[in-house]
Amino acid sequence: MPVVHEDELLRRREFLQRTAMTAGLATSLATVLPADTLVAEAARHQRRRFLPAPRNIPVDTIVVLMMENRSFDHYLGWMPDADGHQAGLHYTDKDGVVHGTQRLTPDFQGCGHPDPDHSWDGGRTQFDGGACDGFLRSGDNDVFSISYYAEGDLGFIQDAAKTFTTFDRFHCSLMGSTLPNREYMWAGESYGNRDNALPPQTPHTTGFPDNTLFAALDKAGVSNRYFFNDVPVSALWGVDRLQGSGSIAEYYERCASGTLPRVSYIDPNFAGSVGEGPGLSGDEHPHGDVRAGQAFMADVVHAFMGSPQFKRGALFTDASRS
Repeated sequence: MPVVHEDELLRRREFLQRTAMTAGLATSLATVLPADTLVAEAARHQRRRFLPAPRNIPVDTIVVLMMENRSFDHYLGWMPDADGHQAGLHYTDKDGVVHGTQRLTPDFQGCGHPDPDHSWDGGRTQFDGGACDGFLRSGDNDVFSISYYAEGDLGFIQDAAKTFTTFDRFHCSLMGSTLPNREYMWAGESYGNRDNALPPQTPHTTGFPDNTLFAALDKAGVSNRYFFNDVPVSALWGVDRLQGSGSIAEYYERCASGTLPRVSYIDPNFAGSVGEGPGLSGDEHPHGDVRAGQAFMADVVHAFMGSPQFKRGALFTDASRS
């Protein structure tokens, strides 16, 4: 197996163990109104006509599952009527050699390939000012970074995508490493971090300031809980936030008994300190076997769908880089 970058593996594991809806105005207004006004008016128009008052929305239980490192095109670019691309694309590597996109199946792990570069600088090379043509010029990337799974190759997510609402233009908060994106998911910021840097460690400070969604929910008296497998991301905010965490087994039990809190966050198995290399993780990060991640997603979703709370619930899943 290739060497896993210390930044992505050792430091985090040792330490841890919009949607946007818009409605357009008349085309003629675009020539006389500034963009900010158009967006504000569109949002107001949409709320007035289509969205009920918050107290009337028939959802009182929310579950959020965050996986790892898979893009829409990579998993779901085959979907009809979606803004996705798979076969027939070509990219130039550092040596000027052109490579075409290719189907990965039956390779579900990526052994023999480098873990695709997902550093801050690497992301800028790949993005290339919007051209999105630098995937083979970043780090030590090879064709694994431009490969994909076609329809029928994956078990759960492809069927779920056709059954439920799927966003083809949903992107990660920060085009970089894992922890900043999870920090955004929890707190709407990465505290200035572009990589997996840990929070301050002093005699009086053991984590980031707790300005998380969970802290806001606590203040508002809304029940919440974070469920994890082996690496509790909640530890980034210190002992107090860690105490609001529970095991994935507890999540399954609460689903069955109808005792889920109003808001639940769920993380997959990150394979502890050994990481994805041995193929033990269930988070879908290379080089973990994506089929293990698919099975975990299915378990989480089906447990919720079988819960008495599902009829008034909503579940969201995403990848930390999309």
